[in-house]
Amino acid sequence: MNGGQNGSGSGATPLLTFPANNNSGVGTAAPAQTYSGQGNGSGWLGKRVYTLEERVAKISQKHEAEEAREKTRKEEEERMKRKQEEDERLEREKKERVEFQKSIKQELADSMSKVYSAIDGKKKSEPDELEKLRSMVEGLQQRIAAGSTSTDRSHEAAVGELTRIRREQADLKVDSDKRLSALEEVVMALQRQCEEVEATAERWKAEALRPGNKCGSIAVGATPISQARLRTRLGGAESPKGHIETPRRHVETLRINEMNARRESELEVEKLKESLARLDMEKRISTGGTNLKARMDEVAANKDKTYGGIGSDVGTSARRTKEKESNVATNSDDRDTFVRANRKDLRGRNKDFVMKICEKESVEYTTLDPTKEAIVQARATKAFDDEGRKGKKAVTVTVSDDGGGQATTEECDDSAAS
Repeated sequence: MNGGQNGSGSGATPLLTFPANNNSGVGTAAPAQTYSGQGNGSGWLGKRVYTLEERVAKISQKHEAEEAREKTRKEEEERMKRKQEEDERLEREKKERVEFQKSIKQELADSMSKVYSAIDGKKKSEPDELEKLRSMVEGLQQRIAAGSTSTDRSHEAAVGELTRIRREQADLKVDSDKRLSALEEVVMALQRQCEEVEATAERWKAEALRPGNKCGSIAVGATPISQARLRTRLGGAESPKGHIETPRRHVETLRINEMNARRESELEVEKLKESLARLDMEKRISTGGTNLKARMDEVAANKDKTYGGIGSDVGTSARRTKEKESNVATNSDDRDTFVRANRKDLRGRNKDFVMKICEKESVEYTTLDPTKEAIVQARATKAFDDEGRKGKKAVTVTVSDDGGGQATTEECDDSAAS
């Protein structure tokens, strides 16, 4: 019994202490040593365990081998698949490259065929074009040979005409300078005369206002004589105010004449420039003559008529001076002067003042500046339209004496001036 118990107990120990392992040598050695001294009644369990362990080891080995084979197979399949894809890609690229080269060759062949056809056509038409070009060159040479003589003659004529015009322009400029210098001398003489008359008037006024003066007539000093050559004035005695106003009107008239002369000189210069430009253009496009000399002679004659007699008429009566002023100051100059004076008067006016003027003069108010301009034009139209009906004209002249400004408004009666 004891031996049987020990044998059974010792037979159970390997199952607990030595579990199944993949290593078959370890699993088989322990049961042989453990059950080597046991009896025949208990050895079947060790053999059974040994057999089970061997089977488990074989199954495990087989399973591992199958897993290894499966893994190897999958890797081989993936490698083959990658290789196949790479081969397909290379084949596709090769096919595309071949097709591209074929298309390039086709395009080059088409282009070369066009070039060849163009060269062949040009070779065929080249003789005809050469003949046409030769005939064209010969025609141009003949035209140049025929037109060279006429071109030289027209150029010489144009140069001579231009030289003559420049000479006449220089002569006109010299004449204008002489007339302006004469006008300046006359103005200076009239200014001196005006100053002397004002001084005489002040002496007369002081003598008249002196206390204790009971004389009916006053004679202070000698009669002032101007340095300019003036004719003796025959007429009745004038008041001191008349003596002051007469030289002032002389000065204003001469200044207006001088401004008109300068304006006409500028207009003549502009006309000469336009004529020169027109002559240059005519010289370029044609060789015809020009009537510029006749027009310049006409301008010079008009200028002489306008400037003539200024210096010889100085010193006449006040009535003669007014008549001369009305002849020299044209309607256009008077209108421009009138418009400038009215614009200056309305420049600083506010809206209320302008609206009152609109109500008084029947002008429609829109905005400030356009309404001012409308008022000025309405006044000018009214003033210069009434001139033809009434025989009077209102002249507003702006005169600057030694840097100062003075606005003088005169009403001249045409019937009274005669």
